[in-house]
Amino acid sequence: RKDTRQSIRFTANARWHLTDSGRLNLPKIGAVKVKWSRPLPATPTSVTVIKDSAGRYFASFVLTTDPAADRARMPDTS
Repeated sequence: RKDTRQSIRFTANARWHLTDSGRLNLPKIGAVKVKWSRPLPATPTSVTVIKDSAGRYFASFVLTTDPAADRARMPDTS
């Protein structure tokens, strides 16, 4: 399968962080402005930055959360 997406993953060892102003500070790139779709429910442990074939960039965060807190936040589906 041919895929035109490019991606790079930054783990905790890469020393990336979120700034107080909501920017994503990446090593060798600097502070990147982010358009947030929702607030993060926990502190992220890694981030993957993806560039699609249209030239758009996306950030995907990996979080470690408490499952009990997640159930309390989700709507009732029964």
